[in-house]
Amino acid sequence: MSPKRYDATLVKGISKYQELAFHFMPNRTNSNFLHNMKLDLEETNIFLDKVNKDRDDQSKITLFEIILASLVRTVVIRDRSNRFVAGRRLWQRNEITISFVVKREKTIEGDEVNAKTCFSPYDTLETISNKMKKYINKARHGENPNDKDVQTFGKLPRFILSMIAGILRKTENWNMPIKRITKTLPFYSTVFLAHLGSLNMDGGFHHLFEMGTTGFFITLSKVRKDYVINQETGEMSIKPVIDMSINIDERIADGIYWGATLDHIRDFVEHPAQMMEPIAVTDEMLEKLALKDYPPSSKKKKRGKKITAKS
Repeated sequence: MSPKRYDATLVKGISKYQELAFHFMPNRTNSNFLHNMKLDLEETNIFLDKVNKDRDDQSKITLFEIILASLVRTVVIRDRSNRFVAGRRLWQRNEITISFVVKREKTIEGDEVNAKTCFSPYDTLETISNKMKKYINKARHGENPNDKDVQTFGKLPRFILSMIAGILRKTENWNMPIKRITKTLPFYSTVFLAHLGSLNMDGGFHHLFEMGTTGFFITLSKVRKDYVINQETGEMSIKPVIDMSINIDERIADGIYWGATLDHIRDFVEHPAQMMEPIAVTDEMLEKLALKDYPPSSKKKKRGKKITAKS
């Protein structure tokens, strides 16, 4: 009998080579792939100036929201990027979730709050911008579920915390995660995004978490000026750029798949106007994504139903 999880669908039909990797590389920290992308923001900044021209400060679209939207849209197109390895099996996550750190105050000393939010395959840049403004405001000034859990668990004695951590590791390895605890934890997400540039810091590679299911971690640097080479003409010019440092669990998909996936992220960030309209999501795409709240119109998917690895 195949195992079932509340947060994902088991992927069947994977290659024997990939399946062996789960046994020979059982941990994320010895299966990670590091990649750095320098993104050209010239067209992005022109777009932001145009779209924000008649908006007040509270409704302006930001670069961070563009990057968030690019990740959501890429996951919709590249369904395998929403997978994870747990209990030496491959799973298709049933939500598109992104975790990030929110500073209550934009200072080094300011408290950090881990935020995690869910997105729709039909989201546009505008809907994501609106959603994020409400969510970040709530995380800074309202009650944040993750922050509440941190405060609760932080009061427990160390030996009890050690027991809880051990139980979480065991249940995750058995593919029986405890929903009450793991639902709000930020390292159970599609992507974890750290925007160091918001604190005027350079980015850098961040480790993956062994706890949880996040196998895709992105760190953003501050915006800077640098040389950019036109790949068609060979001309070199100085433009505003941002570094995106990426850490990926390579067991999720092969390098060719990830290469094309990262190209999509680059294209959406460097040409954000295309994200103002909703993507044409087909039943075939929804079938592969296996999202619990967005089943294909042709049939209702049952929780735990197997899907093929081909996509």
